[in-house]
Amino acid sequence: MDEGRRFVTECPMPLGKVVFGHFLEPVAGGRVRVIKRVEMEGAFGSLLLLVVPKMRRQIAESLVALGRRCPHGAPQPPPGET
Repeated sequence: MDEGRRFVTECPMPLGKVVFGHFLEPVAGGRVRVIKRVEMEGAFGSLLLLVVPKMRRQIAESLVALGRRCPHGAPQPPPGET
């Protein structure tokens, strides 16, 4: 964890885990860029690749919803229209 800039969460699974990295970067206009990275570790890593498209959609939707909750957030396009 890097206070205010980065944090990691882990989701244990049978024979492995999914690791989510969250990175926050300041950008112009007082805004913040959020970058999420997902790593799959363990025996089921290749099998989990089958659910990656759904995970990407859900992550995009959650980031759009987060942007809507920010008091200074700019309007965001619906998922898939970026």
